[in-house]
Amino acid sequence: MRVKKSKAESASANPYNQVMYMIAIAWIYVTLLMAATEPSITAGVLTFSIYGLVPLALFLWLFGTPQRNRQRAAERLPQESTPPPEQKETDVRSTGD
Repeated sequence: MRVKKSKAESASANPYNQVMYMIAIAWIYVTLLMAATEPSITAGVLTFSIYGLVPLALFLWLFGTPQRNRQRAAERLPQESTPPPEQKETDVRSTGD
């Protein structure tokens, strides 16, 4: 019997995901430092969102697609391999008038 792993366990089991998240954390750190050096808060927020959050969201979405496809296929596989439950015959008795 196969035990189903949670999303956190399956993500930590794949070293590719660990590297991808390390890159994401490093990029957030760099853009946060860039935003901190801006002369105004507005410029800092715009720098962080334009150089940090938007490209990072695109990066995680694009490079996370293969993992999402693998998860979707793994979830679909047990459903397709299980046979449909047998239907029980119902005993229909006619009531005599």
